[in-house]
Amino acid sequence: VFWDVSKHTVEQEITLRLPSDPFDSIHSAPIFSHDGRRILVLDTAGFVQVLAKTRQKWEFVNAFETGCAKAAFASNDEILSWSRADLSLRRPTQGDGKVMK
Repeated sequence: VFWDVSKHTVEQEITLRLPSDPFDSIHSAPIFSHDGRRILVLDTAGFVQVLAKTRQKWEFVNAFETGCAKAAFASNDEILSWSRADLSLRRPTQGDGKVMK
């Protein structure tokens, strides 16, 4: 079950900070979904990125390697489903993806 962000919109400043990383400002991005082990974020370049927790550190990983075939996030109470192909989309916008029933 992914973290419920239905009370937020994608445009809101929900940010992820990696203080131990020198490129912290680059990695700050809206969080799409969070299941405790993986976080789906939109980076400052407009690409969807996946972070996975290894030991006590969050690291950028390949979505295919983490088994993150589908990741869900909520936008204005509509939960959208993203497939592996969707993860490669540049600048996904509200309304992209499929509404989960």
